[in-house]
Amino acid sequence: MSQLGLPAFPPFVEIDQNPGPQWGKWLGRFERLMVAMGVSDPKRKRALLLHYAGPKVDEIFDTLQDVGQESDYDKAVAALNKYFSPKSNSLYETYIFRQAKQEANESIDHFVTRLRQLAQNCKFHNADREIMVQIIMNGSSPRLRRQALCKGEDLTLQQLFETGRSLEASEQQAHRRE
Repeated sequence: MSQLGLPAFPPFVEIDQNPGPQWGKWLGRFERLMVAMGVSDPKRKRALLLHYAGPKVDEIFDTLQDVGQESDYDKAVAALNKYFSPKSNSLYETYIFRQAKQEANESIDHFVTRLRQLAQNCKFHNADREIMVQIIMNGSSPRLRRQALCKGEDLTLQQLFETGRSLEASEQQAHRRE
């Protein structure tokens, strides 16, 4: 709890040069916090938004136009969304997605989750297929890669995922016996 009796919540911090997706995630977490705290008054929500977003966002907000009155939470959010959203770059997000490789000792579960998170901002027409291709190209298991390539176009992401889990389990069991 802070000195104001408010729960701790991290401010919005631009991690890279494409803050649009990060802003959207931060705002979603903030809005869930408001529900959990039972805050529905627009004036209070707006004040808490600017408080929790942090000094940098507050300074940016002071320069924005069409932010409404003190009691207009929706206009404040719309103005901040407009400020951060043009910075969204799906080509850059796709580049980051394509760079993802399964780390040493990273489970297939964690790798698929990480790929799903990265794919959210890529505007793929078929995210499951893109994730599947990424696992085949940059997954750490040559056995999984061979099996996937043998099955070809009939393979689904779920099947690839389950096969990967089975291979991981058999590898772990084999190492325990040694």
